[in-house]
Amino acid sequence: MSDRTERLLELARADALRDVVPPGVEQVRRTVRRRRRAVVLTAAVGVAAAAAAGTLVMGQGGGSMPAGGNDGEPGAQAGPAASGAGTDPSLPVIPQPDPTQLARMEVASRALGDPDRTPWAMATTDVVSSDYENHVNDIPEGDYRLSIFCVGEGSVHVVVKAENAGDKVLATGNAPCAETPTATTLKVRQPISGYLRFYLTGDARANAGAAFSFKFVNTKS
Repeated sequence: MSDRTERLLELARADALRDVVPPGVEQVRRTVRRRRRAVVLTAAVGVAAAAAAGTLVMGQGGGSMPAGGNDGEPGAQAGPAASGAGTDPSLPVIPQPDPTQLARMEVASRALGDPDRTPWAMATTDVVSSDYENHVNDIPEGDYRLSIFCVGEGSVHVVVKAENAGDKVLATGNAPCAETPTATTLKVRQPISGYLRFYLTGDARANAGAAFSFKFVNTKS
């Protein structure tokens, strides 16, 4: 494997491991998640596949050269693209996380409180979108309090459905977003142990950069 191919694979691995969720937020996740948004991993895998196939990439002068050219050939000369010091126009541009959105996620995560003082059956933190869907597993039968926190502008609409299929609605409501979040609480009766499905849809302002968190707390806690 050429040095250039190894470099592209290293970049792909690094991009695949990058996550928009800051440290500390991931620990509140305990879910099976199905969302319709593109993820960084897709682009990273594409880079690795292109490198393995020997896809042509642009040289310093704008001409194409094999990804793994032999020594002595023009395409094998060391340069910013070969060393990683410059920007290779053939590589996909991976968008960087929005610092404001990351800060809002941290605020939303802190709003969940201390699970050692008020245990929750499940909690998570994420960014608002127009089609967020979360399948929550291992929720025992019983009565729950669903608390939603939204940080930012606008509002979000929430729907909770029973089991992993069907249209049995257990709870629905709207939660306003604010820079200092307050809990919007819904009562949820889990009819049988197992799945719940959580749907969240933001309005135009919320989808532009708001973050949210929610937690299920057994009312007997």
